[in-house]
Amino acid sequence: MITIGDLVGFYSKYHKQWFMGIVIDDTGLTYGRYTVVVCGKDGDYVPLNDDELTVINTPAIAEQWERKINLKNMMIKAKV
Repeated sequence: MITIGDLVGFYSKYHKQWFMGIVIDDTGLTYGRYTVVVCGKDGDYVPLNDDELTVINTPAIAEQWERKINLKNMMIKAKV
């Protein structure tokens, strides 16, 4: 169950990378049910569905997501 205030991880098909964000709204719409504000430098609002989100509710899951994001950033810098 996803609730407002949850820390979540998701993959952006547009940016082709992994992000972490915080759920700020439950719109109840068919697509884009949840509005997530992206953690990081841009702070974009992203509409997402349940199946696109992974709730980050333990330190171990948070660490895995941080590794996934850092690995992608290193690959971008190395142009792999």
